[in-house]
Amino acid sequence: MLGANFVVEFPLSKTSSYFLDKPEFTVYPWFYTKKGTIQAFTVNSNIIDNLRHLGFYLPPSFHENMYKSYPGMFAFDLGGSNGTYIPLDTLEEPIYPHNIAVEYIVIGFGDYGSPAGSRTSLLTPTPGYSVNCINGTFADQCGGCFPNDANITEMLHYLHKCAKTSPNGGQGDDTLDFLLYEVLPEALNLTNNRIDNSSLGIMGYSLGGLMSCYAAWTRPQYFKYAACQSPSFWWPINNNLTTVSFDFINKTMRNESLWTNRLVQKIYLDAGGAEQESPFNLTQSTVEAAELMATNNRLSLNHNLWLHIAPGSDHSSVEYLKRLWLALGTIYKAPGDPAMPSN
Repeated sequence: MLGANFVVEFPLSKTSSYFLDKPEFTVYPWFYTKKGTIQAFTVNSNIIDNLRHLGFYLPPSFHENMYKSYPGMFAFDLGGSNGTYIPLDTLEEPIYPHNIAVEYIVIGFGDYGSPAGSRTSLLTPTPGYSVNCINGTFADQCGGCFPNDANITEMLHYLHKCAKTSPNGGQGDDTLDFLLYEVLPEALNLTNNRIDNSSLGIMGYSLGGLMSCYAAWTRPQYFKYAACQSPSFWWPINNNLTTVSFDFINKTMRNESLWTNRLVQKIYLDAGGAEQESPFNLTQSTVEAAELMATNNRLSLNHNLWLHIAPGSDHSSVEYLKRLWLALGTIYKAPGDPAMPSN
């Protein structure tokens, strides 16, 4: 069979002929299909409004073994306006050929609508401010208002004369409701109920990383897995453009009601070692959030909580995709160590 090695723990109790009901183990192998598939679909949302395009990643065995069900992972920014932007090879490397993870279904959402600030609004749990150029765009340095070699801290200084702020953000809970109550039922229907909705996951990068950790921390009854990559824990930025509030760490994680009676989860956090620009401090805030999570008695580093800092990596989608396999291979690790077969 294809895929990762796995471990079967044979029971000792009630296995003899004295007992009529014997323990059973069920395995769902596949033998021929080495590549997964991408499928686009749409959902007409009443929660976040308008028709939204999404995309599926269906693992290699999906069309070969019709009895098998899979954990489902929501992924921000991996379903573009036509629902098909899903990096197939990157998503399935942990499954095949590297054989380190169980199979999973990924539901990609990246159709945030317009205007451009809609992504910020839908991927932030609390209100804040967006920054827009008075003239030009950030691609041309707000019409040449600041040098193209300015770092983040310097750029914020220039933006006082180059840009304006406008209220934005705070629809994050609507987005999670949309995924759980509108997208998931449609996904279950399209996959003939082969998504195990008792083991849902959520993952994302930057603001998507913030929302993934927010979803896992505030809705542990739904999200058993989370991958928070280069998470924008700094959100929201204040109107003066020089200070940020770190609401997730300072408010959400300090909510005592969210610390008790938590269900067991698997949470992975990572960031680049070069993501240290002030005032955002992505690297250190990722470390701080993971260390704070580790003080909860249901989370333990290297057991069901993981923290990875990639030395030298900056904040870019290229660096995110380089680490995507590690996130998936960690939280969906197959129950067995990869090994060469013996003759």
